[in-house]
Amino acid sequence: MFSCFGALRPRARPGRARELRDGGDVDPCTSHASFAGTSIAEETRTMLTTKRALALAVSALGVAAFALQSAPAEADGFSGANDHRGQPPPVYATFPSHNAFGAGTRNMDEATAFCQKACDVNPATGGANCPRVPFAAEGFLQANDPALKPIPKIPYVFAAPHVKATKEVIDGLERLSGYIVAMKVQDAALPKDKQQIPDFAGVRVNNCWRDARYDTQKECYFVMKGQNPQNLGLAYPGATPHSGGKACDITLVDKNGKEATSCSAEAEKSLGAALPFKTASDLLDRILTNPTVGAKRLNYEAWHYEWGGPDNARCVYPHCMQDHWPPLCRPGR
Repeated sequence: MFSCFGALRPRARPGRARELRDGGDVDPCTSHASFAGTSIAEETRTMLTTKRALALAVSALGVAAFALQSAPAEADGFSGANDHRGQPPPVYATFPSHNAFGAGTRNMDEATAFCQKACDVNPATGGANCPRVPFAAEGFLQANDPALKPIPKIPYVFAAPHVKATKEVIDGLERLSGYIVAMKVQDAALPKDKQQIPDFAGVRVNNCWRDARYDTQKECYFVMKGQNPQNLGLAYPGATPHSGGKACDITLVDKNGKEATSCSAEAEKSLGAALPFKTASDLLDRILTNPTVGAKRLNYEAWHYEWGGPDNARCVYPHCMQDHWPPLCRPGR
């Protein structure tokens, strides 16, 4: 038994508005009453017309609420890029040329022209907020791109669950794992005084794919202040090996679990690792840039390794140490 009043009235089940709109059901709390001078059939038709109008109104309100709740929030920390509620969407800037990885800028003049279209000057800092950086361009993979996969659990390779890369990179990391295993087994078979491999726990993958809009925002910030981003260890705005999921920032982890390398050799004192930076960096180059594993290192960054891409400004073991020591995390060294 149920009542048609207050809280005792039964709640409408899912699809109720659609059933009433289509005439497939009648509300038992209104259909049994009769108005003076009307038949049950006329009352039912009147009731259905009213119900149909209410259902349409509820449906419209529901769509509006869903649209508000589903409006895209800031993506991956990229400030202001996608939040256009209450105002027309921006006209995105376009990259004037291409670099080795896709759409981009090649010099300070191109970077300045692009950033002026993509960004607004921040009066407080003299830098910029860049809501008009395009999210769809050649060499820009999106977070939900099917080509990007989380890095699985791989022996001797430590990566956080959020780190994503392409299959080419993941395959390279799996080869790296096999290479480390074989190297450790081979070295352990030697007499103690003949062993050459320092004791280390493995490698840490700090990031691989990055949203190109995030890097472009940083680069334009300095471009709009009149500073060349390459002098700060950055690139000109555009696609990068990270935005295409082909590069990772990788460090060597010592036997105590501390990172023994970083982007620049200048970080050695702050790391406090059991291995000297130079020893650890040389070992990292050896295990990653051999023909079996197949990576290349950006010659001025001790942690940046790529699978595929150009050869210029890249090095492999032992030439990274011989020709590009110390890496200082900025072009020119």
